[in-house]
Amino acid sequence: GVNEDGPSAAVNAINHTRMEFVPAEQGRYGYVMWGYDMSRNQLGMNDQGLYWDWLAAPEHTIDATGTRMWLASTLDELLWSCATVDEAIGYVRNIAWTSPMAGQMFLADRHGDSAIWEGNIIIRPEADADFFIGTNFLQSDPSAGNYPCWRYDTLTTMLSDGFELTRD
Repeated sequence: GVNEDGPSAAVNAINHTRMEFVPAEQGRYGYVMWGYDMSRNQLGMNDQGLYWDWLAAPEHTIDATGTRMWLASTLDELLWSCATVDEAIGYVRNIAWTSPMAGQMFLADRHGDSAIWEGNIIIRPEADADFFIGTNFLQSDPSAGNYPCWRYDTLTTMLSDGFELTRD
């Protein structure tokens, strides 16, 4: 699930939600991207079942030595060219990030794999985990801010207690 919220001023500034469908073409997967007038890409999913969501997090410096620059089309390319979390991690590890990062990317795929990309660090769920949660703190460094996190605690409690998701 996804929850796009924030301080009242930020939510009001978001204005209109956008959804953009990009059909598959030769050598590229089709995908859908959600965002806002002020920020095109907030999350997306392709026709192979790869999903990403950008999560706000404390600003942190990273040492990304990849060869690709982060461009407006970077997230489009991730979805048109990657089908799995492993492929997406390979893709983002090749990005040369040039400024402090104020977020992290949650990744999941149709095979049940998931990860959080914090720049230099990839967080993976424990091998025996029944679920994997990403919110607004850095799991590699909770002391950086936004922790403890009520969203994380609430979801952990719900899912640990056997909360059952249904289609109804």
